[in-house]
Amino acid sequence: MKKKLKKKIELYKSIGIILNMILILFGLLGFIESVKLFGKFDLKYYTQDSNLLAIFVEMLFLYFIIVEEKAPKWLAILKYIATLSLSITFVVVLLILIPINGFDWKFMLFGESTLYYHTLCPIIAIISFIFFENHSFNKKDITIAMSFTFCYAIVAIVLNLLGRLVGPYPFLEILNNPWYETIMWLFIIIGGAFGLSYLLFIIKNKYNKYIQENWK
Repeated sequence: MKKKLKKKIELYKSIGIILNMILILFGLLGFIESVKLFGKFDLKYYTQDSNLLAIFVEMLFLYFIIVEEKAPKWLAILKYIATLSLSITFVVVLLILIPINGFDWKFMLFGESTLYYHTLCPIIAIISFIFFENHSFNKKDITIAMSFTFCYAIVAIVLNLLGRLVGPYPFLEILNNPWYETIMWLFIIIGGAFGLSYLLFIIKNKYNKYIQENWK
């Protein structure tokens, strides 16, 4: 029985490593396609920033899993932050950007860089985080996971107010939108981010509990 459990754990770990490698590869491919599209390295987009964060975190994760054989809690929190950021990208694209862009599903989900940034990377990150990481989280981690999104929002809002940046998303065009519309969007985005963070927290911890109860 112990040998069988050991094999199952090794398989679980191997799949997690493979998913991390795929996520890094797809993130890099998305970055290359994005540079081709815009002709430069542009950090004003949340989508690009969140995917670069994910690449960095996955590289760290691979190092600790392969070399140290265990990821520390602080890295698990970073993984949570990166996964939530990619999840937000996915949901915002589906519910906001696709309708705003005339329901151009093909370009927004399956274009050159969007195939990786908007679709494959978020889906793989969510699967990897929920099913192939063995860390559990506390309720305070729900808010910590939103830190990257908060930082991006603050920087984008300040730059928009100073006239140094327009958008880059319609709901961030503060100087061009009525004040009440800006507040409405902030509530929607922040509330949605918290809801997604909580959902990841619930599903992740429930799956961990299932593993603990059944993998004996």
